[in-house]
Amino acid sequence: FQILIKKDAIMNKIKLIFCVVSTLLFFNGCATQLTNNAEKFAQAGIEFSDSIPLVIDESFKKSIQIDSQALLETRSFLVSKTIKEKFFLLKKQNNALMKRAELFKDIKKHAKVLKAYFIALEYLASSDAPTSVEKATTSLLLEISKINEDMKNKLTNKAFDGAATLKEIIPKAGEYIVSGIKTKALELELKKNGKFIERELALFEGIMKLLEQTAIKENNTIQTQLMKNNINMPFIDNNKTISENWISSRTQIFLNATEISPFTIAKKSAQLLRLNFIAIIKGQLTSGNIENLSITVNELAKAFTLKETDENEVQEDE
Repeated sequence: FQILIKKDAIMNKIKLIFCVVSTLLFFNGCATQLTNNAEKFAQAGIEFSDSIPLVIDESFKKSIQIDSQALLETRSFLVSKTIKEKFFLLKKQNNALMKRAELFKDIKKHAKVLKAYFIALEYLASSDAPTSVEKATTSLLLEISKINEDMKNKLTNKAFDGAATLKEIIPKAGEYIVSGIKTKALELELKKNGKFIERELALFEGIMKLLEQTAIKENNTIQTQLMKNNINMPFIDNNKTISENWISSRTQIFLNATEISPFTIAKKSAQLLRLNFIAIIKGQLTSGNIENLSITVNELAKAFTLKETDENEVQEDE
């Protein structure tokens, strides 16, 4: 009987040890998965940063087109104005676009430095990085801070007419505790700079929202003009001849109304990037989160690259 009791006690100890080892292996596996996901997150961040110049150029191109169209339409009403008055109007519009150009240049610089940070973050996630990488992240964040102030000042000064203020669209800050990070270097980095980077990603999310608002407004203006000049006026004016492209033009205008704006994808990418970064800090980043982020960022890169390719082909045909 005593032998049986001892045997049961030994079996219970074995079970306990097995449970402890299994638990440790489970948490070690989770920590490894979090590290792998953090590495993939950094890669998505690099791809997002690479797409920013394309997003900015497309937005600015649209703004210039809308502004130029408005100037040409206004010109016919300026017959009674002096050359000086006409030049003043043109100069005013040029200055407004130049202000936006300066802001966009800062955003591109910011994206370039942010990309360098994501490269460092990828290294921190994949290994216990040397002190030189940690020093590099500190240097990059100082550079981001300098660009940041310029950007915020320009955004505060209404570089986007009629859009919401930056304060209204940047997500509010929260308190996040770093946990579940296996790589010591990454853990230290997130504890030291996680809050700062989250605010930078929030700033980018706000900027992408502004670009989306502006793009929707400008696209509506373009589509309204096309409908008026190419569809409505030729149809109702008996003195005008309806073009042989009238049906295809009308079809295209309505098809354009169903398309998801690339700027909406840019906003979603920025939003997912910030939320996934918070998940890394909290030790809650999953493979599903990362997959969703990677797909969206990839869509963003494709959307603007294809747009640029299509426009280049049109120019070559002309």
